[in-house]
Amino acid sequence: EPQTFSAAALFWLDWGDLYCKLLEYKARARLWNLVIDYHPLREILADCCAVVHDADAPLMPTSDRRWLSHPLADPGIRRIRDTAFALLRKYTDRFYNRRRGTWARKNMTYQPMKADHPGLHREESAYTISIPHVQGGANKEIVAKLRELIGNEKLLDDMWRSGSSDWNKPPPRVYFDRHLYQPLLLAKKLEERGIRVSPPGLNDGEVEFVKRLQEYIAVNPLADDEEIYLLRNQSRAGAGFHGDAGSVFPDFILWVKRGRRQRIVFAEPHGMRQAPAYEHDAKARLHETLADINRRMAGDEEYNHVTMDSYVVSQTPYEELRKKYGGDWTKEKFRANHILFPRDAGLIARILEG
Repeated sequence: EPQTFSAAALFWLDWGDLYCKLLEYKARARLWNLVIDYHPLREILADCCAVVHDADAPLMPTSDRRWLSHPLADPGIRRIRDTAFALLRKYTDRFYNRRRGTWARKNMTYQPMKADHPGLHREESAYTISIPHVQGGANKEIVAKLRELIGNEKLLDDMWRSGSSDWNKPPPRVYFDRHLYQPLLLAKKLEERGIRVSPPGLNDGEVEFVKRLQEYIAVNPLADDEEIYLLRNQSRAGAGFHGDAGSVFPDFILWVKRGRRQRIVFAEPHGMRQAPAYEHDAKARLHETLADINRRMAGDEEYNHVTMDSYVVSQTPYEELRKKYGGDWTKEKFRANHILFPRDAGLIARILEG
């Protein structure tokens, strides 16, 4: 049940400690240009409403006043203080993201993509593969095969131009000639052997999306004036958008060029079982943010031939997601809100055409 911070609950807060924790969080989150003032904290918490999932754990001390000299010995007071910090931390995130998003929407511009873009793999930003030592030396063969690739341009070229989930032809990967770097490694096949890779490999939903795109282009050849390019977007280092509900770094950036016109689509294969409701889901609502930017950029003669869009490809099945969202969420309503499902007929066509 929602509970407000009563005057009695506020009494038990250590404001100095709370303020110091917020400053520590600000440093960890690298919010260097944010100023946190001590004085509004009480007012903010007095207006907050906490959702406490344990009905038998209200926001109040659980013992009498004999704990006054040692308040943290009381589990109720610890709960009050932990809840207060969690709420202020979330308030800080949403405040910062809202202001950052507002600034970005007003100041965002297009720039030509260059070879030094952080999302592109270059010699100084190659994959790093960490392979554990295992009893019996089962991974020694993998290490030997990977070492054979290093510096062997012909082997590397052959590998780039093929896909394989077989460790006899390492590393497990998917090949798509429209992707801006090769190869795309398969996270599941790596994790099965306890192997870590940075940047991370593709998960199952991302692999399926790339393969569906491959299949579509194979059946629907590009016109003479048409080009399609795909790029795996790097979290934190790639293209990101910020708003009330949080920051979004979509999994893929897809360019569709037809003559001079260019459509940039951000695609996110995404499990939605644990995601918030649509109105609070930054990933699902990204297309609304991009529509606002498109309207603003339409007046710029230099870039009014470019538009942006986004789609979520839900890895959570339709029937399950419909129960979570509510019975009025039909497939048509999901599509209208740019939420698609992997086996939808016309999935790739809708993403490419809008």
